[in-house]
Amino acid sequence: MLRRTDAPGPGADEPRPGGNVPVRGGPPRGLDAVEETAERLRTYGSDGIITYSEQLQRVTAHPAELLELRYHTRQMAELLADKW
Repeated sequence: MLRRTDAPGPGADEPRPGGNVPVRGGPPRGLDAVEETAERLRTYGSDGIITYSEQLQRVTAHPAELLELRYHTRQMAELLADKW
């Protein structure tokens, strides 16, 4: 979930009420899905990224790294998710 404090409101590709940013469409050629999503999210000028799902820590760490947002490193997210 991406959170903005200045979310303009609902629309086709605008943040939803509360600041959640929808991401639509498939990745363009040459980018993987995480990189493409990060590039779309970059246009919103987000301040942070968060997940409430332990299973999504690894997934969330990658776009956080690409967007230079404060979050667990990918290596730390891997260690946190590896329970065995």
